[in-house]
Amino acid sequence: MPRLLRFPLIRLLAGILLVAVEEVLFRALLFRLIEEAVGSVWAILIVSFLFSLSHYANPGTTVWRAGLAGLEAGLTLPVLFILTRNLWLCMTAHVTWDALNFVIGIPEAGGPTQGYFTSLLAGDERLTGSPFGVEFSLLVSGLASIVGFYLLGVAYRQNALVKGKRYRFFPAQPM
Repeated sequence: MPRLLRFPLIRLLAGILLVAVEEVLFRALLFRLIEEAVGSVWAILIVSFLFSLSHYANPGTTVWRAGLAGLEAGLTLPVLFILTRNLWLCMTAHVTWDALNFVIGIPEAGGPTQGYFTSLLAGDERLTGSPFGVEFSLLVSGLASIVGFYLLGVAYRQNALVKGKRYRFFPAQPM
């Protein structure tokens, strides 16, 4: 680990910067472009898959754990964006989750736990998320998914889901 990142405040700020980059990439760019092309539901599915792939690169992460990351954050954060069209809300939610894990010393996405405190999660891996953090537990994934599907229902009832243009690869030629 670089010497500068040994300081908890610097690590926290680096984490906030990383979240900002992730949110701009996944929500502000990819999600909006894909949503415009194929609609909100397909955009959620595609961006969730891409979000899972990006978390699969974390050391020691399995396909199952990356899938859970894509399900919880890949569903909840895009639906927050659909409802509000406010990237700052998505960033705040993401930063709050990561910062809370960091401050209380819970592993997050398989990363190191050198926060202000150190927490030890003991018990069944399905409930604690193992050494990779509680975000990979069935309990947190289940709760986050319930929230995500509830918000998706709210977006549907508010008619906030975009249908998409369904671009053609070869535009019709006049005869």
